[in-house]
Parts: sequence; C-alpha cells; structure tokens
Amino acid sequence: MSAHVASPVFAGRQEQTARLAAGLALAVEGDPVTVLLRGESGIGKSRLVAEFLRTHAGRARVLLGTGGEPGTPFAAFAGIVRGLAPDLIGDERDRLAPLLAGQQDPRPRHDDARLRLFETVLALLARLAARRATVLVVEDAHEADRSSLDLLAFLVRSQRAAPGSLIVATSRSGEPATLADLGVLPWVEPLDLTLLRQHEVAAQVGGILGRQPDPEHTRTVFRRSTGHPLFVEALLDGDPATPARCSLPDLLLTRIARLPEDTRHVLRLAALGGARAGHALLAACHPDPAAALRPAVDAGVLLADGGDYVFRHALLREACRAGLPPGERAALHARHAEALRARSGPPGALAHHLGEAGDEPGALSAAWEAARHARDHLAYPEELAWLERVLALWERVPGAARRLGHDRADVLAHAVLAARRSGEDARGERHATDALAALGDRARVRRAPLLEQRAHLRARLGIGGALDDLNEAVRLVPTGHPARGRLLHALAEHLAQLSIPGDARRIAEQARQEAHEAGDAAAEASALITLAELGARLGHVGTELPKLATARALAEGIGAHRLRLRALHTESSLLREFGRLTEAQDAARLGLAAAREAGLACSAGARHALDLACAQAAAGRWAEALETVQHALAATEPGADHTALLCLKAQIALWRGHTAEAASIAGRARRRLPGAALPRDRLLLPPLDAEILLAQDRPGEARRVIGDALASEHSPGPPHSVWPLLLTGARVAGAAGDMRLLDRLRVHADRTRIAGPAQRAAALTFEAETCRAERQPDGPCWERAVAAWQALGQPRQHAQALLRLGQARFAAGERGPAVQAPLREAAELARGLGAAPLLAQARDLARRGTG
Repeated sequence: MSAHVASPVFAGRQEQTARLAAGLALAVEGDPVTVLLRGESGIGKSRLVAEFLRTHAGRARVLLGTGGEPGTPFAAFAGIVRGLAPDLIGDERDRLAPLLAGQQDPRPRHDDARLRLFETVLALLARLAARRATVLVVEDAHEADRSSLDLLAFLVRSQRAAPGSLIVATSRSGEPATLADLGVLPWVEPLDLTLLRQHEVAAQVGGILGRQPDPEHTRTVFRRSTGHPLFVEALLDGDPATPARCSLPDLLLTRIARLPEDTRHVLRLAALGGARAGHALLAACHPDPAAALRPAVDAGVLLADGGDYVFRHALLREACRAGLPPGERAALHARHAEALRARSGPPGALAHHLGEAGDEPGALSAAWEAARHARDHLAYPEELAWLERVLALWERVPGAARRLGHDRADVLAHAVLAARRSGEDARGERHATDALAALGDRARVRRAPLLEQRAHLRARLGIGGALDDLNEAVRLVPTGHPARGRLLHALAEHLAQLSIPGDARRIAEQARQEAHEAGDAAAEASALITLAELGARLGHVGTELPKLATARALAEGIGAHRLRLRALHTESSLLREFGRLTEAQDAARLGLAAAREAGLACSAGARHALDLACAQAAAGRWAEALETVQHALAATEPGADHTALLCLKAQIALWRGHTAEAASIAGRARRRLPGAALPRDRLLLPPLDAEILLAQDRPGEARRVIGDALASEHSPGPPHSVWPLLLTGARVAGAAGDMRLLDRLRVHADRTRIAGPAQRAAALTFEAETCRAERQPDGPCWERAVAAWQALGQPRQHAQALLRLGQARFAAGERGPAVQAPLREAAELARGLGAAPLLAQARDLARRGTG
C-alpha cells in the first residue's frame, strides 16, 4: 500500500505549465487568451490546472466552473455568477437572473433574451478583467450541458472584448462539437496532454512512495501503465497480488472494493447523482453519510468540498457505477428521486432519476416541468431535449394528455419554438410537420402559427413549401384575429425575398393595417420596415424614412431591441444606396449606440459597424473606415457580418495596391464564413477573390471564381449583393476574353432589380464594362457612369469611371484635352484616396495620351 494516494510531487508537465503561465502573462499585459486543454480521462488535466492555479493564481482573479449537474441549465456558469453576486452593478442582476438561484428576469422576454444574457456575462468578465487579470476555468467541458457550452463558445469567440482575461477549458480528447472550431481563432491555443515519459513516471512513483523508487519496479509500472498517471497511482495503491493484465477500471474497482460495505453503498448513491454530491441530499437517503463516506475520503476516492462531496476523478465515479445490477441501480435512482421531491430539487435531475428508476408516468411529468424550467432560464437546447423526452414517453404513459393538461400537438408546438431558438432547424421542421399531422384539419387557428414556424424553418433550410405554408396560415386566420397582422407580414417578407415586390407591398400594407387595429406593435413595426425597403426599390427614399422612424418608436415602446436595430440598419442601408452618405453614417452610429444600450454590442453591433464602415469607404474616408472595421472586429462575435467586415478591410487593402495583404485577409474571411450563411453572405467573397486574382494577373482563375458564383444555387441574390459580382464579372470577362461568361452576366443583370441611384450607377457601369469587353464604342456609356458616380459623391467609383472614360477616348483615337481632362481628375481623386494602382494607371495613360 502506498504512503500517499496521489503523488505530492507534480511530475512532468513543465511545458504545459509554462504555456499556461505564458497565457496568464499575456492576460496580465491586457491580451485575451484561451487555452483548450484536452486529454484522455485520467491523464491529469485537473491536476495540471490545480497546480497552475496554486502557483500562479496570485497574479489574477480566478473564476472556477465545472461541467455541472444533471438537469441544471447553465450549470458550468451558475455557481460562478452566484459567487459574483456582490460584484454586480446596474441592471446586471436583472439580466443575469436566469443564472442566479431563485430569481427570474422581471422584464418581458424577447427572442434576444438569451443573447443579452451571454453579452452580460461577457461584459462582467470584461469589467473584472479591466481591474485585474481574470482566469475563467471551465473543467470537464465534455460533461457540460449544451447551454453552458454555447455560452463558453460565445465568450471565447468574443474574448477580444474582454482584454486581460484567460479562459481555460478542459475536456476529454475529442472535444465537444460546440468548441471544435474555436482552435482557428488566433487567441486560442489547443493544448493536448500526452502520456508521461519514463523518468516522469519515476518522479511520480517516488512522490507516492515517499522514497527513491526501485528502478526495476519503476520500469514495470511504466510498462504496465504506459505512462498514464491515474493508472500509475492505481497500480501502486493496488494489491501486490493483482494480476499483471488487470486493466485500469479493474484496479479502480479493487480500490473501491476494499472500502466498507456501507461506504460502498453511499458511494454508489453519490455516483448516480453526478460529479458533485450534496450532503443534504445524501442525508435524505442515509442516516449519517459523513461517517459512511469518511473511509472513501481517506482513501482518496472522494474529496470533501464544503458541504458537498466530489469524486477525485470521473473514472472513480464511473467505477462506482460500473457493474451495478439493474434492480439495485433502479432502486438507488428511486431514492434519489424521493430525496429530490422532498427538497424540491431541480426538475431536470428529478426527471432523470425517475426515468432511470422506471417510473415513466413520473418521468413524463418531471420532464415536462424540466422543459418549462429550462425555458424560464433561457436554456432552449435543454428545453428541446426534455420536450423530446416527453414525446418519447407519450405513447408509453396512458392518459399522458390528462396528466400534463396539454395534448401531444401542444408539446410539439413548444418543441418547434425551442428548436428554432436553439438553431436546430431540421428538428424544428420535423416537429412542426408532426404537430400539423396531429391536429389534422381541426383547430384552424392552432394550425396557423405552426405553419408560420414551419415556413421560417423551411426557408432557412432551403427546402420548398414555405410560400404554401404562409398562404395557408393567412387563409386559416380570420380578419380581426390578433395574430393575423404577424402572419400577413411573414408572407409579405417572404414574397419580398422571392422578388415579387408588387404582391409583397400589397400584403405588407394589409399587415400594417391589421396589426395596428389589433394593437400588435411588433407586427406593425415589422411591416413598416418592410414597406420602407420595398418603397425604396421604386426610387423613393424620402417618403420611406418616416415609416422607419415610426417603426423605431413602436419598437422602443415595447422594448423590442432587435426590431429597433433592424429599423436603424435599414435606414442606414437605404441612405447609402441613395448617396446620402453623411446621413447613412449618422444612422449607423445610432445603431451602434442602440446595440450597446440593449446589451447586444457583440452579437448585433457588427452589422451597424459594417453600415458605418461601408458608408465611410464609399465617401472615400478609408482611414476612418479601417478604424471602424478594426474596432468592430475586436469587439464583435464572428459571423456573417464579421466576415463582411474582413472583406471590406481586404477590399481597401486591394484598392491601395496591397495585393498580398488583401489575399491574406480574404483567406481569413473565407475561414470565418458560417457554413449556414445566407445567400447574400455567400456572395461576399467571389467578387473580392476575383479582383485579387485580376490584380495578380490571373484572369483565368478569376473567370472560374465568377463562373462558380453564377452557377451556385444561391445566385441570384439581393441586388446590393449581386451588382458587385456583376461589375467584377464584367471586368473579368473582358480580361479573359470570355464572351460566354459575359452573356451569362447579362442574363443575371436583366433579372436584377435596381433600387436607388447607387445601383443605377452600378448598372450604368456594368453596361459600359460590357461594351468595353466586346470592343464596342464605350465612351458615351462611361460618360453616363462618370456623371452618376460624381452625383453620388463616391470618389473611388468616380475615379475608376474617369479612368475608363480616358481609356475609351484614347482607344477611339482621341488625344489632348479630351483624354487628359478625365485622367487628370481621376489621378487627383486617386491621390487623395491613396489608391496607388488607379493613380499609376491614370498617370501612365496620361503620358501616352499627350498631344
């Protein structure tokens, strides 16, 4: 028998400890760092973190969370936030209510409530790290609930908004899918723990034995354990007569088997309850759990932590559960459930234990309550899982509808909404279809919202049937019904996306009227925004801005932050399309301020930063645009808008002649583009990639990029996304001499609407580029393009058109002022912008066109 259960000597891991220490040093200097610590069970992840914190935590504040308990939403963070309750300021307590025991958010819930919760945790971390470097540790992430993992992933992706923080997450090899893509972020370092080497095992053995180990014994232990630290410990703590081929689980079982029977019984009870066993809960199942568990604490199986007991290692807990006969396992789960009922414990844990005990009626009721509890705490993935558990039990529990007071269709309807909020679109669409089948042709008003939900899910999944669902939903709900305005707007919005603007305007106006009469401010505001967007396509922006102001006021009145932000984004976008760039920037700044005020700076702020940077870039204020982009990239969560910001940064680098830098940034943007990006977002990269290839004198490759984009199932898209692709494509077709590509581009141009003078100028430029590509007289076309861009006050586009006009006149045989005048003006604009390639082209042609 060894002198120590675990070695007091921390063997090996010098490199990994140094890398954690380096991360903390960066955090102390104000940089954000995340370390994803991975390794197989028993390899020493928790020991490494504990030793690191013991030796280095004096330099930082430490926040410690763990994978969590069964059925507790956000379990990995709830304890951390409760411990920080005295530090909360302002409205943080209200926003963090779902993580504070016994508290509920007093304000009305909106779909952005979960994001606002995430952003408040991030802001709290940032505030703490601004005072003193802060280490946030989440242990056993592989055991964490999905909502905890979502929050952890959000914090890591947005960590640049919390300088001075170090996040450490431990997980078994093969980390959770939610965290798998985080390693590409530049501030994230994956750190894998491997097996110990022989001399490191010798140090561990010496620490456990308390003396210099026998070399032959050490070699034997190393050979049998292969350098696995927990296996080494188990071998030294085991019976010398243990067979040589005994596995690690078998060795752990022998350690447990040496304990008294009463201790083993309470250990099994504790093991079935999770990683942490509360004394009060165990006391409800045993007269004196402290006395019963003392031998387990002495043997190093359990650690006493306040009033709780924690298994020193997950493999020990698994060993306690292993080999339990089904009858004894069910009886122990039943005792847990009885204790939880007596103490009003977490409904998720109760549902789990009742299910394992074989009490299906009780498990059904508890799962329904667990779903409600998860929903109240914004844990929508857990809500969906519990609702699907209810559905799985439904046919096995007689009178299930009577027991719950809800029929199966109602359970499915809740599951649809939970799936949509969780981003589980395919599961939501399937549940909506099942719910509609369960309702049949009855309950017309109940069918309508399910059809609307299924339409949204089908549209996001890119499968057919969305328009039919929305038409049917509107048909089912009578005029005057409170939901009709919302349903009509959903139909109008979908018609607008399908490029049926006439019907969309008619339905949107009807939606506005019926929503107003019903007092549905959210639907009325949504309809007004859609009407403004559609009205602007007819060439009128001045008459549409009052609609957006009314929509903003309605949204503010009901606290609908997303609606208010959508109105501001629409306003900035429309003003930019109509050349009112100063006003567009003002609206974008209002959007940024509103996002911060709503607690959505990271998740929603990027869109308004993009609006601001695009307007600044269009106005020729490239340095200001880059400053806006850099600030937004450092403070917003990666996503489609984040990718668009990178694309704009790359585009400005290209305009300045920094082709290699532009290519590098475009590569980063490509890696960040979400896999489920919308069609408009998938058109971000092709024109940029093609322009970079043209700058690198690779027209053949640029031609393939444009051709692939045109052949994509996502093309055509919205006009503001399509025109850049068409303009670049026309230049590529001309450079490559590909008239077939030019014909395809013309087909798409004929199908693409023109909304506002900026798109009108783009259409005129496209016409001029096609004439140029076909070697037709293009001077008059460029004259019209020059006038259009000059009127809009967009200097780069104006300079580009002037250069093309000079080239057209030179090609037509003209010389002297007819060529020199536009080239001088183009050069002057290019010089002011810092557009080196454009300036060089203008000067070169000016020299050749003299005389």
